[in-house]
Amino acid sequence: MALDFIALLPDEEIPETPAACEAASSSDTGEPAPDAWSITRAHFGADSLELALHEELLDFAEAFRPTRAESAMREAAVERVVSLLASLPSFASASVRPFGSYATGLCLPSSDVDLAVFGTGFESKVQQVAGLRQIEKALHRAGWRAEEVEVIGSAKVPIVKYVDGPSGLSVDLCLEQQDGIRSSALATKAARQFPPFRPLVLLLKRYLSSRGLNDTFTGGVGSFLLQLLVISS
Repeated sequence: MALDFIALLPDEEIPETPAACEAASSSDTGEPAPDAWSITRAHFGADSLELALHEELLDFAEAFRPTRAESAMREAAVERVVSLLASLPSFASASVRPFGSYATGLCLPSSDVDLAVFGTGFESKVQQVAGLRQIEKALHRAGWRAEEVEVIGSAKVPIVKYVDGPSGLSVDLCLEQQDGIRSSALATKAARQFPPFRPLVLLLKRYLSSRGLNDTFTGGVGSFLLQLLVISS
């Protein structure tokens, strides 16, 4: 089990550790353990295996905290969507709200940006798919590059998904859907009430993603189910 944990991140995937993780070691020697996944960790549990695991989880969560540049990149991607929708008559009075890992701060560098659009008046599924088709056409005409644009109208919740060219981020956009907003509120509340929630969720998300077990379409464990499992534990 320990070897499997150490192999969680291949060498080429280890992110640059934030400055906050480069603090002095808490051990007597200040030297990292030879099998540590990062050589610039902030904590070391000395001779206690439980403390070492606890502190490594904290270091992992800190290392994957979005940098200022990453946060600005995601905000810019959202602003491009907002400006695009404002140019469409059917969406002139609409509002855009983020949900999911971007809204809750539980995102990994590879996480999608999930957005819900409200105030469109498109209540039925047929209307929503038609509205998403309008957005699809606008994305193809946008002054910035949108790639892999696709409307998934057969899903329970229709979405338009695309890759934001300037940032390379994947974006999923839906219309008039409150469920994502509610689930994000639950995750935010859990993170506030239970300090272990965020480190555990981030570690397990990375573990599942690295093994292709995070896609609900193929029977994997999605983010919301994972969060419920952590809360229930």
